[in-house]
Amino acid sequence: WIHIAAAMYGMTVFDSLFLCVFEMILAEFDVLKIALRKIDFAAEKKEVTLDFCIKFHQDLLLLIARINEFLIPIQTIQCVMLTLTICFSGFELLSLYDGSLNKMANLIEVVVASSYIVFGYCYQCHCITEECE
Repeated sequence: WIHIAAAMYGMTVFDSLFLCVFEMILAEFDVLKIALRKIDFAAEKKEVTLDFCIKFHQDLLLLIARINEFLIPIQTIQCVMLTLTICFSGFELLSLYDGSLNKMANLIEVVVASSYIVFGYCYQCHCITEECE
């Protein structure tokens, strides 16, 4: 079972890196929202200008486009592989006849970890898409 745990750990660490990048982008959108709220159009000298916010937003959209160029092929393959892993592991789990507790625990671990990673991708991408609109 150690090889399954090591593979799932490696996959989780690899995917956690992508999720951290997504969280960083969401944090930058929050910084932009705070900067937009700080704009005081009545003040003579402004701490934060509208030009700064527009430039920051354009840079953020450019960053997202560059990250997408790199990550879309990787994430497409990753999501397909995770979906296949969930399907095949779930099928094997449902078709166990000998009732081996160790094998059952390994398959449940694979299904849960893979489902969590797919959910994480979907949720983060949804949040970023909402922020970009």
